[in-house]
Amino acid sequence: MSKGSLMSELDDIRKRKLAELQASQNKDAEINAQIAQLEAVTREHMTREALARLGNIRSADPERAMQVTIVIAQLLQSGRVRTIDDELLKQVLKELTPKRDFKIIRK
Repeated sequence: MSKGSLMSELDDIRKRKLAELQASQNKDAEINAQIAQLEAVTREHMTREALARLGNIRSADPERAMQVTIVIAQLLQSGRVRTIDDELLKQVLKELTPKRDFKIIRK
């Protein structure tokens, strides 16, 4: 291989990697914008207590908070609820929490 062809090949690879990186950043920015919009919509319909609880959940477990936010948005969008109070938020959390069975075996 000549030095010129090697350099042009490296430039091509750099350009492709840069394009992939920019596309990835654009997707991340779009997802973050959608998350912010979803949170803003759900926040409008929540009581103070529910907002405080969701904030605590977000601090402890951001993934769970996102799941709860999505479920709340679906409830609001379907028209099943108009406001989210602390009790309804607790119910949603219980539904999303996997059931655990404990067996105590004595020997």
